[in-house]
Amino acid sequence: MEEVIRLILESIGSNNIFRCSHRRKVVHCNQEKGYDQLFNDYFSDNSVYTKTQFQRRFRMRRHVFLRIVIVITNHDKYF
Repeated sequence: MEEVIRLILESIGSNNIFRCSHRRKVVHCNQEKGYDQLFNDYFSDNSVYTKTQFQRRFRMRRHVFLRIVIVITNHDKYF
């Protein structure tokens, strides 16, 4: 049993492990434009979608969503 464990540990530590060397393609998108579009569609004074459409899309009322955003931004500096 100890021999099996030793062989497994050696194989893990060796370079015999096959790894995928393919890198993922990076897609550069205009995040700022996306933010502006989302804000204009749902949160501006002249929003494209109504409060009812917002509720259907996100399955919560807009004021609840905004409360969640405030709590998260106050809790975590990342946001």
